[in-house]
Amino acid sequence: MLEKVVIANRGEIALRILRACKELALKRLQCIQLPTVN
Repeated sequence: MLEKVVIANRGEIALRILRACKELALKRLQCIQLPTVN
């Protein structure tokens, strides 16, 4: 069975994945990209 999940999406899809992971008691890591500043 899965123990950890890496989420490389954003927005509504990422929220749904996060909620599902929480319900299944999975550890989760969300990858984000910060906006660049010039």
